[in-house]
Amino acid sequence: MTSALYKSGIRNDLDFGIGPKTNQISSKILKRLPMVPIPKKPGIGRLKVLELIYSGHLSIHDFSVNLNDFREYKTFALVRNPYAWLVSIFTFVNKVKNHPYRAMNPDRFLTFENFIKYQCEKPSSQLGYIRDSTGCLGDVKTFKLETISKSLPKLSTLIGAEISARFEKKNFSSNKHYSEFYSKKLKAMVEKAYKLDLNKLEYEFNDNK
Repeated sequence: MTSALYKSGIRNDLDFGIGPKTNQISSKILKRLPMVPIPKKPGIGRLKVLELIYSGHLSIHDFSVNLNDFREYKTFALVRNPYAWLVSIFTFVNKVKNHPYRAMNPDRFLTFENFIKYQCEKPSSQLGYIRDSTGCLGDVKTFKLETISKSLPKLSTLIGAEISARFEKKNFSSNKHYSEFYSKKLKAMVEKAYKLDLNKLEYEFNDNK
């Protein structure tokens, strides 16, 4: 999505994710957040504290309370099926050499079952990123990753710039369909833990092997 926005002529500080470039807005906001002691011993506690720092992903609430002109921006979110999203995180971290998440908590990414158990203890809801302090979605428009190509005209109208119809997929971490990673047990765990995301974002488990 970032690449598509750049090609459309929108190029500014909004450079999200892990990478060599500095996310100026995220850095600005992170500096305002309360200092949290980072445990010296690797483990869940240390991982949770550093996830925000390393991921560069901030919520709509973080932006709204730290940017005075926030309401002047057009806001949208790209969401995806929670089942596929979890597979993507697991495979991507294991694919990247010396990824900090794996280095800090190897057991978490040792097996997919370990990863799902960890994630389901404290689900990192996608809705959590796009809800404001009152729990509402507000003016945030959501687009599904699975159908983004069909939604490009609407997105282009929203941001006032034409996004190419040839939307390129990048950062592939697995060629398998997400359903191949799940047993009935793990599917049930995700269904329970991510019930709100599944319902509100209108997703379900599809066996598309």
